[in-house]
Amino acid sequence: MEKTVKYTKDLGDTAVKMAFDRQKFECFEALFSLLEPGARIAFLMRMRDPRSLDTPLHMAADMNLVGFVSCLANAANPDSRLVFLRERGKSGDTALHRASSGSRPDVIKTILMSVDQSSRISLLTAVNDLENTPIGIAIHKDHMDSLLCMLQLLSDVCKYGLE
Repeated sequence: MEKTVKYTKDLGDTAVKMAFDRQKFECFEALFSLLEPGARIAFLMRMRDPRSLDTPLHMAADMNLVGFVSCLANAANPDSRLVFLRERGKSGDTALHRASSGSRPDVIKTILMSVDQSSRISLLTAVNDLENTPIGIAIHKDHMDSLLCMLQLLSDVCKYGLE
C-alpha cells in the first residue's frame, strides 16, 4: 500500500528557510517558486527576525546576495511590491538603506530596477529612524559607487518628467 506524504506549511517553511540560511540560491529559488504568489509575502513576513524585525530582503542586502535580492524583490506582484520594499527593519532601515550603508551598488540597482520609475523616488526618499535617506547614507559614508548608482537610476526617472 502506498503512503501519501502531506506537505505542511511548516515543512515547506523549514525547507525554504534552510535553503536561504545556507545560501543555496538555486534550491531557494526552486522552492520559493513553488509557493503561490499570494503566499510568498506571507512566508517572507513569517521569516522576519523577531529581534531585529529584519525581513529576508534586509538579510540578503546585508550579505550582498544579489540573486536572493532579485528573487525576493520580485516576489510581490507589482501592485504591492513597493509596500514590501518599504518594510522597515532595525533602526527603521529599508533594504535599500542597508545596501547603501554597506556600499552594495549591485543590490541597490536590483532593488530599484524591480519597481517602476515613480516608485524609485519613494524608495530613495524613505527616511529611517535617524532621518537618513539611502542617498544621504551613501554621501555620509563616502560610498561613491552606491551614490552614482542611485543618481543614475534617479536621472532615468527625471528623464521621464517625474521630478
